[in-house]
Amino acid sequence: MAKLEEYLGGIVESLSQARLISDLRTVEVAKLYAQNELMRTMSIPRMRFSAVELDIPLAFDRSQKGNGEIDDDRPRFDTALLEDKLVDGLAENFGSGNVTATFAGILKPAIRRQIGELGAGAADGLAPERVRRFAKLMIREIEGLLKSGRLRMREGRRFDAGSIGEAITTITTEVAAAGPGKQLSEETEVVFEVSRLREYRPEDITRIRLVVDEDSMEWHQIEQSDGSVTHRLLPE
Repeated sequence: MAKLEEYLGGIVESLSQARLISDLRTVEVAKLYAQNELMRTMSIPRMRFSAVELDIPLAFDRSQKGNGEIDDDRPRFDTALLEDKLVDGLAENFGSGNVTATFAGILKPAIRRQIGELGAGAADGLAPERVRRFAKLMIREIEGLLKSGRLRMREGRRFDAGSIGEAITTITTEVAAAGPGKQLSEETEVVFEVSRLREYRPEDITRIRLVVDEDSMEWHQIEQSDGSVTHRLLPE
């Protein structure tokens, strides 16, 4: 096992090393191009990371103590799962009908603004009146987003507060019934080895969606008015 911060940090470090190896290979290719009269006029191929998206399965020890201790007295529903389920469930009504980063980026903040209305819940789930009030507040949020133009209904569909409210109520009730979600901290000990993950039940596996964007740095040579030269590492 390893701490969550160490495991994720190792992944990012490995991506940096991959870029280094690629750049070293690019230097070798550039030398070959330089030695050929015709290839010298061609552009040299170079790989860059636009965005690397990883879907990482993990299992973690819920019984650990200390800074990474996980408290089972937290709210008895998975708020992150609720956000994802509501986005998935409502996407059919809006825009292209697919879950896009733009759609999720607009709807999730609206969900977070109202999710406190659900409270911590009870051992046997959320009270129906809380769920109904949450649904009404979410309908109000969606109406506001439609009026502002940030959301638009899918072609051929019209805004139906009743059906959308019913969908929100059903999804929220199901998520509440599923129980609390897994919470991770930097100190959480995680299991990532495939051979060991096979020993866990599917419901005990946590998946992390990690998106890494490249932000390169370059050495710049700066000549001062007195003729001195300095070098600075600046964003590309």
